[in-house]
Amino acid sequence: MYAFAVFLIQRSYPGINKHLSGFGTLWGQLLSITTFTLTFFVNQSYSLWRKCMELSRRLQGRLHDINMNLASHAARKVPSNPNEKSTYTAASRQILELMS
Repeated sequence: MYAFAVFLIQRSYPGINKHLSGFGTLWGQLLSITTFTLTFFVNQSYSLWRKCMELSRRLQGRLHDINMNLASHAARKVPSNPNEKSTYTAASRQILELMS
């Protein structure tokens, strides 16, 4: 639709291209500045995102290590029947549930 409107304007005013030629130069300069700015911004944003992701994954790993350490050293009740599984004591269960 806009292309047709531009075509009609150029047909109606044949000398308009000479008056608008400066916009081509301006467009080229603004295009390079805009491309540089967007590329720089995206690169910086991606670097920040990767750093945040790396730090959060590292923190997640350390929390997992703490939870595994707590679970392996938590006090357990020995069952009377040797075929049953052992269970955590009430205090151990409470601490493990709080930490998880």
